Amino acid sequence: MSRAFSFCVAPLLLLLLGANTQERPRLTFAGLGDIQIGMTSDQVKALGFRLTSSGPWEKIGDPEFVACHYLDSSLSFPGVAVMMSDNQVVRIDIGFRSAAENWQSLSGAKIGMSQTDVKAIYGDWLQISRHPYLDDAGSYLTLTSSDGQYAMIFETSAKDMTGNVVDAKTQVQHITDFRAGLADYVRFIEGCA
Repeated sequence: MSRAFSFCVAPLLLLLLGANTQERPRLTFAGLGDIQIGMTSDQVKALGFRLTSSGPWEKIGDPEFVACHYLDSSLSFPGVAVMMSDNQVVRIDIGFRSAAENWQSLSGAKIGMSQTDVKAIYGDWLQISRHPYLDDAGSYLTLTSSDGQYAMIFETSAKDMTGNVVDAKTQVQHITDFRAGLADYVRFIEGCA
């Protein structure tokens, strides 16, 4: 009797466990699952995103706020922030605050992956440039869509076990965060700047 019970229950358990371990959507030039470039603020807020940080503006209606601000902290999208400009999604950032390690690009690049591994995935499509703040201890790995409208940037850094930047010649650079969307906005170095 116990063997028959196990035979019937085991497939059911596997089915239930599989439902809980579904893979997250992957970042593309134009979106991340339900988040798509061009969506409105109300559409993004319906996914659980909200304004949680201040910015250079005096109040929400100020021109600087309208030109650029972030929505973040969605429980369904931990570690993801959405850049808004003129009430439209223009960029999606992964690595915002914490809990971003489980997100990937469409081709499988993710936080913690080495620069060498990312180069192996994208080959000659990847443009490598020096990180604006880390010199030789970091890089920008940039992909651009064939029409030049969209871009994706992986930021890398060479850090020791305590998080201190060390000589990149002796340490491997790993992805610390990445972002995608409209090319001009993706190239902003400091969020909305």
